[in-house]
Amino acid sequence: MTPKLPASRGQLARLPWFAITLFLVWRVVIAVHAVAVVQTTPPVIPDYFLYQTPSRVSHEASLPAGSPLASWVEPWRRFDTTWYTHVALTGYTPGSVAIVFPPGYPLLIAALTPLVGSAVLAALVISSAACLAVFVLLYRLVERHFGDVRLARISLLLFASYPAAFFLLAGYTESLFLALALGALTAAEARRWVLAALCALMIGITRIQGFLIVLPLAWIAYQQVRAAGRARPAMAAALLAPFVSIGLYLLYLNVNGLGTLDEAWRSEWRAITMPPWVTVAAYFERLGTGISLPHENRDAGAVLFMFLSILVLGWRTWRSEGSRSGQGTVARPPWGVYLLYTLPPFLLFLMRYVPNEAQFNSVMRYSVMLFPCFIIAAFLVRRTWLALVIALALWAWQLDLAGQFVRWEWVG
Repeated sequence: MTPKLPASRGQLARLPWFAITLFLVWRVVIAVHAVAVVQTTPPVIPDYFLYQTPSRVSHEASLPAGSPLASWVEPWRRFDTTWYTHVALTGYTPGSVAIVFPPGYPLLIAALTPLVGSAVLAALVISSAACLAVFVLLYRLVERHFGDVRLARISLLLFASYPAAFFLLAGYTESLFLALALGALTAAEARRWVLAALCALMIGITRIQGFLIVLPLAWIAYQQVRAAGRARPAMAAALLAPFVSIGLYLLYLNVNGLGTLDEAWRSEWRAITMPPWVTVAAYFERLGTGISLPHENRDAGAVLFMFLSILVLGWRTWRSEGSRSGQGTVARPPWGVYLLYTLPPFLLFLMRYVPNEAQFNSVMRYSVMLFPCFIIAAFLVRRTWLALVIALALWAWQLDLAGQFVRWEWVG
């Protein structure tokens, strides 16, 4: 008779060690690389960044002299990270365009800063913890939906090696947003709708487009109601939660005379909302006249990657839902959930139009949040050796882009 493992050892054995190990190795490599880059090529902070906004005072206060791990942390005090730490340290002030950075992430930074010694380190700790949660949740999700460990590993390899994936480790909101999104979807599938509602509530004030999480959540709720024949009140709470948190934030801005998000986007980033085809047409016009920028072309490549993935998701959804018509069961894998999670944000990304300037700004970074695209890529790759070859090539590109980021050359 085989002896039983102690409960604690059994729980350890069930952890997704591939996901955890991949995260730890990747985290160390990115950290060492960033330090090496700034030591060999000392970065120069752009004057416009310090003397415009956020202020030099909050920039320096985010990483005081003698802070713990300062030499490891400083390379990540860049671009949007300084905006988030600025809000964490000073809050919102009238006339400041910092209002486009919602309060969820800054609130967490403000809470953790006294414990770790600096706002930048707090931001990195939060992002790293959220990124680890993303790795575990994504691995579990693919394994659960497809019953295929190899597919889960390949999905995670391609996800971690995506050229802009290092932003999941930076003081940005991508990893927190994705952890909350995966948490909400996982909780909803497990019929833990109160937990899903809490995740949805937080996601609304992490990124404004977080309200779109209600679409895949509504699909899951619909499938469960169709299968079980009844709805639960917590389902409604989860679907309303992001609108509640976003609404409270907008009310706060209005009551305190802090301006509107649209005004802030227009004044600082010159961005306006237009139909997606306007943005796409503007890019092709720039490309045809030879004035498109290198980062703009990279972002266009990310747009193409997402577009092709969405086409496959749409086809998979049509096939799976058509074959299940009238069966009253919950789909596995839930292609409809994947499509509703991916398509609306993709269209929203394309609606940010900047007249007479580069288009698709930051779309390469945003696309890392659309995890179904990497599952589709894993389906196409299939073979582990091929996934490793692709991942190694992409990691080389990722390290180059991370180097540009820490040298203040690329905002992402």
